Amino acid sequence: MNQFQIEENAKPYTHLNFKNDPDEFQFAIISDNAGGTRSGVLAKTVEMTNLLQPEFIVHVGDLIEGYSDDEDQIQAWWKEIDEILEPLKMPFFFLPGNHDLYSEPSTKAWRQRFGDERGYYHFVYKDALFLMINTEDPPKTLADLKHISPEGYDRMMLNFEALGKVKGDLTLEDIKKVDELADWVGVINISDAQVAYFKEVLEVNPDVRWTFCFMHAPPYFTLTSGEKDPGKFAKIETLLGNRPYTVFSAHTHIYDYEERNGHDFITTSTSGGISIPRHGAIDHILWVTLDNEGPKIVNLLLNGIMDKKGPPKDDDLAAIGLYRPNV
Repeated sequence: MNQFQIEENAKPYTHLNFKNDPDEFQFAIISDNAGGTRSGVLAKTVEMTNLLQPEFIVHVGDLIEGYSDDEDQIQAWWKEIDEILEPLKMPFFFLPGNHDLYSEPSTKAWRQRFGDERGYYHFVYKDALFLMINTEDPPKTLADLKHISPEGYDRMMLNFEALGKVKGDLTLEDIKKVDELADWVGVINISDAQVAYFKEVLEVNPDVRWTFCFMHAPPYFTLTSGEKDPGKFAKIETLLGNRPYTVFSAHTHIYDYEERNGHDFITTSTSGGISIPRHGAIDHILWVTLDNEGPKIVNLLLNGIMDKKGPPKDDDLAAIGLYRPNV
C-alpha cells in the first residue's frame, strides 16, 4: 500500500522528502536526581518522556540519594527508583554517579541489581557506539578523605550541612560551600582496567557513524575553578582520535556547553536533584536525533512539556506568556 497519496494536479508543499529514514533515531538523556532530591520531579520527567516517545533513555548518574551504608536504606532508595521508572515504555540505561557508588554496600547493591560492579559498559545501536564510562572506579568515599585530610573531611561535613539549607534562603557563602563539595565528589576516577576495556571497544568498532560518551563527572568543567584535570578520561579521549563523537556528563546540577577540538562537551543539569537558583540550573530532558549529518541536540525544559490538555488553568506562566519564544 502506498503510504502517501495526494492530488497530483496540486502541489501545496515544499517537497516530499519525508523524515522517515529507518537509520535515524531519537533518544533522551536525563540526569541527577540526588544531592537533595526534590520529590516528584523524576516521576514527572518519566511522565513527560513517555509522551515524547524516544527509542530509549540514557541516565547520566546520581539516581539515589546515597551516602548511607545501611543496606536496607540503599535497597529502599533503589526500590523507590524502580517504582518511578516502572511506567516507562522504552529501555532505560543506567550509569553510576557518586551518589550511586560511594562504598562497599552501595557497590554490592549495584552488583546485585546489574550483574557486576564495574559500572562501565558499551552498546551499539543503528551503527552508533555508546560508551558508558564510570567515573566512580573506584568509588570516592568520605572515609578516604578523612584518612587523606582530616581538615578536608571536617570541611566536607560542614558542606553536607549546607546542603540541608537548600530549601531556605541561600547566601553566596552557602552556595560556595555546596560548590566545593560538588568539586570534590566530582574528581574523576577511571581505572586502568576501564581504559583497557574501552581501548578494545574502540578498536573493535572503528567505523561507526558516531560515538557517544557518557560519564557522570564532567571531564573539564568544575563549579568553582573552571578547567579541571580529566584524569584518565584523557587517555580515552586520545583513543577516540579523529572519529566523530560527543561527550555528555552531569554532576554539577547546572548546564554547560563547550566545544573542544571540534567536539561537543555537554554537562547536563537536573531531573530532580538539588537545584540552586543560578544560570544553567534547569530541570530538563536532552533530546538527541542522529541522522546522516550527525546528532541534533535540543534542550526540552520540563515545565515546557505539556500533555494534550495544555497548560493548567491556574498556570501563571502561561497566563503572562512566559512560554513564548524569547527571540
